[in-house]
Amino acid sequence: MADDIDGWRRRIDEIDRELVALLNERAVCAEAIGAIKRLAGLPIYMPVREKAVIANVVGHNSGPLPDEAIRRLYERIIDETRRLERERTAALGSPQPDSMSSASPRSVAAESRPPARWPSFAPNAPPLAPAPVESTPSAADPA
Repeated sequence: MADDIDGWRRRIDEIDRELVALLNERAVCAEAIGAIKRLAGLPIYMPVREKAVIANVVGHNSGPLPDEAIRRLYERIIDETRRLERERTAALGSPQPDSMSSASPRSVAAESRPPARWPSFAPNAPPLAPAPVESTPSAADPA
């Protein structure tokens, strides 16, 4: 009996490792989308897209988890992804969409970088190398 439990636990551990890899790959995709949003001045939170994502995964749920459990799991995944986007935006000092009018396109482009790597399923994506850090002009430094 203990061997049966150990076998199931090993399989769960295997699945957990696969889930972590997939969640991180999903986060890389979300970071790329976040970079595009920053360049376009779009908000991080897009409720229509969130509803579409949840509808998609619930629509593909064949159980045994109930749809509401899938919904709650994805709400959490989306929340964590949005948190990453907010942290990246804050770390880069990127302007929020409501302050885009005061930011120069060059400073937004310089601060809005895509993730360090593209996901493995995007082999034709452009190579991403660390971009040089550009200094932004200060108020005392006329442009």
